[in-house]
Amino acid sequence: MRYKRKEPFRYLFNEPIDGKFAIILNHEDKDKVIRTDPGMLKVIDLSPRGMQFKTKLDIPTSKKEFYVEVTFELDGEMIEMLGKVAWKKNERDCVRYGLEGIEDRKREQQIIERVKSLSKKAHAKANILEKTEDLEQREASKDK
Repeated sequence: MRYKRKEPFRYLFNEPIDGKFAIILNHEDKDKVIRTDPGMLKVIDLSPRGMQFKTKLDIPTSKKEFYVEVTFELDGEMIEMLGKVAWKKNERDCVRYGLEGIEDRKREQQIIERVKSLSKKAHAKANILEKTEDLEQREASKDK
């Protein structure tokens, strides 16, 4: 089965972001909801409607239906995403997952705003570094 993503953008982090996740069972019956203890993860990329993350923990995707709740900090703001595992890939030292978020317009907008802010800061920092390198090169050529 091929999984096609349909989102406006996907932001790939230079360094994965630390976060936590919990598995939520029996979500259809509020009186019987079970939430696991949190596990650690690293968010690899993010879109308003989903994400890719990795963890050392193996989430049993063949079991009954469940939700995964992921929390992490993005540009100084806590983000919570509830979703379902869309795919899973075992790797040597971890397991990668694709999470398809449950539709939530407020969270989607929050992610868009935080990613835009983070991207602007990254571009500004890159521009400053570029200007600093140019200045250093000019100074070095004057000394010759």
